[in-house]
Order: sequence, then C-alpha cells, then structure tokens
Amino acid sequence: MKLIGIVYLLFFAIFSHAQTNYPNHPIRLVIPFPPGGGADITARILTQKISESTGQPFVIEYKAGAAGNIAAEYVAKAPNDGYTLLLATNGLVIQPHLQKVSWDPLKDFQAISTFANYSLVIAIQPKLPFNTMSDLVNFAKANPNQLTYGSSGSGGPLHIGVELFCNQAGIKMLHVPYKGNAPMNVGLLSGDIDMVFDSPMGPLQNIRLGKAKAIATTGKKRSHVLPDVPTVAESVLPNFSYETWNAILAPAGTPREIVKKLNQEIIKAIANSDVQASLIKIGYEPQSSTPEEFEQLMKIEYQRFGKLIIENKIKLD
Repeated sequence: MKLIGIVYLLFFAIFSHAQTNYPNHPIRLVIPFPPGGGADITARILTQKISESTGQPFVIEYKAGAAGNIAAEYVAKAPNDGYTLLLATNGLVIQPHLQKVSWDPLKDFQAISTFANYSLVIAIQPKLPFNTMSDLVNFAKANPNQLTYGSSGSGGPLHIGVELFCNQAGIKMLHVPYKGNAPMNVGLLSGDIDMVFDSPMGPLQNIRLGKAKAIATTGKKRSHVLPDVPTVAESVLPNFSYETWNAILAPAGTPREIVKKLNQEIIKAIANSDVQASLIKIGYEPQSSTPEEFEQLMKIEYQRFGKLIIENKIKLD
C-alpha cells in the first residue's frame, strides 16, 4: 500500500509540474475550414504572438468539411492536456440544431476565449442591375431563386446568416455551397455566383479593385473597413443584425491551470497593438473574454440560434 501511495504521489507531482510548465512542446490548433480563409488568417495572427510569448510554436491543422463537424468531433475526443485546441465560430452552436452530431457544444468543450468578431459584407457581381439592398430585395421578390449566393459550406455560419436574411426579407435565393471561404470568393470573381455574404477579408480586395460591389454589411454598426457601405438595418430591415465570432476552445476537462494560462496568453496577444492593427486591417474587431464570459456567450447563442432556426424553418440543403 505504501508503494502504491508513493507511485500516486509521484504521478501527481509529475502531472502538476506538467501543468505549471505548460506549454513545453508545440500546440496543435485545429481549424474547421480550408487554408486561406478568414479563420486561417486570424488564427495565424493570434498564434504567432502567443508563440513569441511562450516560446512554443503552433501547428495549424486543417480538418474542413461537414460544416465544421469533422474538426469539432476530432477535438472533442482529443486528450484534454491543452495541446489540441479548436478554432471555432458560432457554427459550433448552430450545427446541433441542424443535424445530428456526436458532440455537445456546451458539454464537450472547455471555453478559453473569444479573440475576434465580425459582421458580414454583402458583395455582389458588378454586372448585376442594382446598387442597394432595396434593389436586391425588389429584384429577388420579382425573380425567386434567380439570384445565387455562395457559402463556405451548407449549414455553416455564412449560410445561416443569408437564410435568416432571406426569411426576414421575404425572398428566395439559390444556395451554392463551397468548401471554404477562399473557393467561394473565387466563385464570385469568376461569375459562377451572384453574391457572397462573407467576412470583409474575403471579398475586400476584389471590392477595392472594382471586381465586386459591396452593397451592405450585417452588423449593428458600419464596418470600419467599409465605412461608406450602409448596414442592412439602415437599408431594408431595421431590426436585422448578424455577427459572428472566432474563438479558441479545448476539450472538456482540460485542467484549470492550463485554461487560465491559455486565456491569459490570448488576452495578452489581443491587447497587443500590432495584433489589433492586423485584425482591424482585414475587417475583424479584436475581442477577448474570460472563460466564464465565453461560456455564457455560447449558452446564449445556442439558445438564440435554436429559436431562430425553428422560427425561420431553416434546413440543410
């Protein structure tokens, strides 16, 4: 019995040291989208600064597909040692309302912190015969399902944002899902789709070059990178707003000391002026939170989207 007690104490001492010495080897960050999109770019801005602070690199791993379900399932089942993390958007709390998933967003993950939020920009083909959201809505009402819009995946946050808008505006448009934001914007540029509802970073360069036309944004206030573009609320739907967030989560059961360390590193990184400038430049609002604040946000968003999806009768294609 004494030997068992010694072994237990030794194990506990090693485990405790591993927590206080965290991180002591590279951290894997799983992204539920292909390379090149907003999640990828913002993740690299954040993790570069954290790596500088901790001395440990981040290994970015892409597990795209199934509207984020593949990445979420992978991280939910990963060891809860702080070395496998998930970059999540509000799609994490949307998916369980649309399809059966093997994980629970509120039970299978440990909230660490948000690090950015953003509204969507509605960018259309320059050849389309309208310049405002009122024009778009009137055209869509007269021509149901003639206009096409892209998304980064069926059931993802971009898809849901457009469907909420269509339901509230009383219009129907044809959904064309892509495997990520980057190919979706290639589709806009090539003329395969009429429009995108995307984070500003996606179509911003094409907008500035005149290859796409921004006619509205979906936030409560105008985007700082497109200050001359009105919001949907200013244009056609006074009560409409749709914003999403980027955040970091770990598997449930991650030790509190590790959660605290990760949270502190994210808050410190987001407070850095270079990180803030990099995020703002591509249309994101830097934003950090405590684990408790982020957990509460997830609970509120889970309930809100569940209600919106039921009320608007949104289903996967």
